[in-house]
Amino acid sequence: MKLTLNDLVLAQPSLKSVVEGNERMSGGIAYHIARVIRLVDTELRDYHTARQALLKQFGTLSDDKRQWLISPGNHTGFAEEMDRLHSTEIELDVKQISKDKLPNLTVAEALALWWLIDDEQGNDNNEHSE
Repeated sequence: MKLTLNDLVLAQPSLKSVVEGNERMSGGIAYHIARVIRLVDTELRDYHTARQALLKQFGTLSDDKRQWLISPGNHTGFAEEMDRLHSTEIELDVKQISKDKLPNLTVAEALALWWLIDDEQGNDNNEHSE
C-alpha cells in the first residue's frame, strides 16, 4: 500500500489509541494491528531522524535545550523541506481491515486511519484481513 510519511505521522497516535481503548480484540485483529504499529513505528524512526537533521540545519536549540527555534529567515526553507519530507511516499505491506472488525473508532481515528479501513464499498483494491 502506497502512503506518505505524513499519513503515518497522523495515524500513529490513532493506532495506539485503538489499542489502549480495546484490550479485548480478537486475536487475528489484535495481531494485525500490532503488526501495523510495528511497521509504522519503523518507518517513523527514519522520519524522526530526518526531521531532527532539518531542525539542526534550520534551527537552534533553546537555552533550556527543550525546543528548537526556527528564525524567521529560515521558516520558508524549513517549511519547504518538511513538506518534502511529509510527502515522501513509502510502501507499507499491510492489508486493510474490515470496518466491522475494528473497534468503535472516533471520527478522528477513522480520518487518520482511512488507509487501513476497508469500507466495503466495492473497491477492488481492498484486501480483507481476519
